[in-house]
Amino acid sequence: MLLQGAIELAAEALDSELGAVLQGDRIAASVGFPAGSVPVEDLRALTEGKRDFIDVAGLGRCSVLVAPLDDDVRGYLVLARVVAPFERGEA
Repeated sequence: MLLQGAIELAAEALDSELGAVLQGDRIAASVGFPAGSVPVEDLRALTEGKRDFIDVAGLGRCSVLVAPLDDDVRGYLVLARVVAPFERGEA
């Protein structure tokens, strides 16, 4: 419940259409993705540095911001938006 609120606030604060918290192979929380259709493999590729964008049906290519979470939560915060790339100061 806390992670869901956190991802919603983070997405709103950074004008992101999509967001997720990825913990290993599972999505702990998400916003903006249709229910049951969070692309786990694509998000994992982002957290591993294999990609720097995500293609989303209905939105097209989105810029992403990936941030590791602290040791208590363990995982990654992933935000995506269409409008403009994220700037360093937003990370």
